[in-house]
Amino acid sequence: MMKDVISQNEELQRRIRELEAAMAKQEQATKDAAREAAKEAAKALTQEAPKEPAKAAATAPATEPAKAKKGSLDKIQLGGAIEVEAGKRRDFAGVRTSDFTLTTAEFDFEADVVTWGKAELSLQWISCSTPCATPDTDKITVNEALITLGKPEKFPLYLKAGRGVVPFGISTGTTVAAKLEETLTITGPLTVEVFETKEDYVLLGAKAYGFRAGAYVFNGSTNQVGGGGKRLEHYGLTAGYAVQTDTLSFDAGADLIDSVFDSDGLTRGFPELQNPGRRGYVSGVSGHVRLGLWGFSL
Repeated sequence: MMKDVISQNEELQRRIRELEAAMAKQEQATKDAAREAAKEAAKALTQEAPKEPAKAAATAPATEPAKAKKGSLDKIQLGGAIEVEAGKRRDFAGVRTSDFTLTTAEFDFEADVVTWGKAELSLQWISCSTPCATPDTDKITVNEALITLGKPEKFPLYLKAGRGVVPFGISTGTTVAAKLEETLTITGPLTVEVFETKEDYVLLGAKAYGFRAGAYVFNGSTNQVGGGGKRLEHYGLTAGYAVQTDTLSFDAGADLIDSVFDSDGLTRGFPELQNPGRRGYVSGVSGHVRLGLWGFSL
């Protein structure tokens, strides 16, 4: 009896061990199958997206810096100037004077209105002695208004028209395009005060490889015809070369104008010469050289 019980117990333990072994094999087979499936899936993904292009894309440096898309405000430039002068003077008669005045207050606006066009506008306050003799003297007027048709960096020819300083001498006007570094003094030098010529004009010019040239016609104040027979007959020519680097800037040019007495300074100083009659006009020629190096200008 006891032997039968022991025999049955041993048989039961043997079957339990066989069952556990079978279950362990089945579990191992399941794990192996899952591992093989994962390897196959990873291999398929690797074939669809090769590692080499991804590595090249990750390590290749950018050829250009990222640029934000330009909006309408990026095409507009604003500028202006406020100048205050304090001075003490003595004339040839020995009379001493001193004053403190606001000499300049202006607002400049420049916009690339279209791909091949640019507009420039400068509003200026006209100063007068305080208090002003008449209310009309103290006012804001259009100082310069120009429109340029063309893109010299793509095509050398361009057309400029409007009111502004004609290219005669070293004055470049007061719009945003006339950079601050081109004016080295608060009070303009005599060559600018006398010969700066602001007129309504049309200019046909060309720029390429640093060289520039142009020809223009303008409405002057001098009139040799007289009697109200004024005609659009004044003209000028300009040519020059300019180059600029990080440390060096160089600009040289020569200009010609058919009537030098149309300049703002000579018009105010010699009003009697505005109608020269048969004497004809007095032409003017100017030349200039500007050099900048390491922040210094000459």
